Amino acid sequence: MMNDSPKPKPKPKPKPKPKPNPNLAVRETDFSKLADECLIRDALRDEGPPNLDPILNEAEFLVDQLLNNDLVDEEAVKVINRQFNHITRRGTFTADEARKLTPKLVFEELRERARAGKELSEGATAFDLNPDGSFKWSTFEDWNKKSWQPRVLAKYAEKLGEQSKKKRSRGQPPGQLKTIAGVAGARRPKK
Repeated sequence: MMNDSPKPKPKPKPKPKPKPNPNLAVRETDFSKLADECLIRDALRDEGPPNLDPILNEAEFLVDQLLNNDLVDEEAVKVINRQFNHITRRGTFTADEARKLTPKLVFEELRERARAGKELSEGATAFDLNPDGSFKWSTFEDWNKKSWQPRVLAKYAEKLGEQSKKKRSRGQPPGQLKTIAGVAGARRPKK
């Protein structure tokens, strides 16, 4: 004899609780309220006794908040810092001066990497290497004028195009776009 009664439906599995969005938490944080805790972390950052007079610049504050809110891994920050120190090793910075990555330092790094046969970025490979893999530019000035500035201006034009597409997708008129030459001319200091 067969049982014609309907089979009971399985109970739906409970939905897992959504994970808290760390980005949302950061946006809602009152950083003024937590400024003292941030500066205490900085005072204890280095090995040895605490720094009783710590000072944070904006970049250090940003990194502290990314770490404190578990948005980046501390080891990753250390690796990035070591890489930045390596890239800027040719700069002439005082002990109290923040290191800065400049086009001149980038030129020197690219030239050295090309001479050593090391890989360059996609853009640098296209603009800065001869077909035999040698570096095209003998001076910073040539590289700056014929490679760096055209690449920056091309990226700027690309950015403007993307912004224009976004405006059109929202039903707004695209507005006036400047030409690359017009933008470059507008940034030159007046003589």
